[in-house]
Amino acid sequence: VSLPEEQAYVVNLNLPQMLQKELREAIELRLEEVVPYSASEVEFDYEITHHPTVEHPSFDCVVSVFPKESLHDYEKALAQAAILPVACEIEGQALTRALTPMGDASTSLLVDFGKRRAGVVIAQSGIVHFSATVPFGGMHVNKSIMDTFHVSVDVAEKMKRDQKSVPAARAQEFTSLVCSSLSVLADEINKYKLYWEDHKDARG
Repeated sequence: VSLPEEQAYVVNLNLPQMLQKELREAIELRLEEVVPYSASEVEFDYEITHHPTVEHPSFDCVVSVFPKESLHDYEKALAQAAILPVACEIEGQALTRALTPMGDASTSLLVDFGKRRAGVVIAQSGIVHFSATVPFGGMHVNKSIMDTFHVSVDVAEKMKRDQKSVPAARAQEFTSLVCSSLSVLADEINKYKLYWEDHKDARG
């Protein structure tokens, strides 16, 4: 089951060297520092991205956090549909798993452009390190087309998907309009890209 990005938190934690079986409890004690919930109000899971070494004797972990109340709503809906979930993951994690080749150690920036919003994910070695939601989607582009060309939402959607349906005399105007609309999303994506490039972890 894929859970919505808007309600989830993906945080990076650096933890001192300890027995690996003690990590979950140590993370639980740190959660209130990084998310606006108490540990009892959330479900969480984690992935280790760095094990302790002589040079850097600490754990780096990526922790995924989701409010229990919201999770219970999904469990109820699934139960009513007679679906038994095997596992839950945040949308960005599902996207990364689907699009990142196994064993690929590179860094990827993925964008899920939806109807009402876009999800932005930065993943490294197939693990999500950062995720954000931008309140801009396909309906916002449609609105710009509707207002400028005075057409219905159905016609705007058709124009967006097939430029052959745009009057030839206004093709350049249409292209400029769509590019201008998408620049809002491009600016947000670039902001997160720069954040990632400028960000350094404890190991530099």
